[in-house]
Amino acid sequence: MVENLATTLKIVKDIKYYRTVDYHNWKDNDFLETMALVIFSSTLDWDIVKSKWKAIKAAFSNFNVNKVASYTKKDNKRLLKTPNIIPNKAKIRGIIQNAKQMQEIIKEYVSFANYVCFYPYNLKEDLIENFKFIGEKTVLDFMKEMGFPVIKDDVHIRRVFYRLGLTNSEDVKQKEILSIAKEIAEAVGEKMGVVDCVFWSFGHHICKAKPEFEKCSLVEFCKSPHKN
Repeated sequence: MVENLATTLKIVKDIKYYRTVDYHNWKDNDFLETMALVIFSSTLDWDIVKSKWKAIKAAFSNFNVNKVASYTKKDNKRLLKTPNIIPNKAKIRGIIQNAKQMQEIIKEYVSFANYVCFYPYNLKEDLIENFKFIGEKTVLDFMKEMGFPVIKDDVHIRRVFYRLGLTNSEDVKQKEILSIAKEIAEAVGEKMGVVDCVFWSFGHHICKAKPEFEKCSLVEFCKSPHKN
């Protein structure tokens, strides 16, 4: 019961965040921190990463872009030995390199927010091209965290969409997932980040690979093979 309440409160908090997030008000450090969060979470459970985040943030100088960009091999070793952070050598190096890349962008655009707001070409493709560990999937996570109208390319969301009859398969193009999510967002008057959060949370906690039907109020609509 306590665990369920804690989960519910966390989801409510996340929904509030995605309703109000606006990268226009962010400082350069906020972008680096969010990018690092997405990078570390790409191969680990989001909740695990969040539980370590206070230690990670302190170890990375609160993600001060200039400080992280100036890290040396000595700092690499320090980070790998720091208690309660994620000792992934490649990702640590990638985040430091990303800070250096952010510095270059900030020199040109004055702030990273200006770059995100006024970049004249395809921002998604430019982020993928210029930043380490930002790929086709993680770039959607990063853009969602900034408040862009995107939805993650995630197994939980794909599973829920299929089981509720919104798609004919879990293996559909991301373009179709995005289109459906936009329709839902417009229908309920919510931001895309909220739609992402709700469907992802439902898939993560209830509509699992082996669903927990006793917790689900949408069983009558479900197409899961485990239902019968």
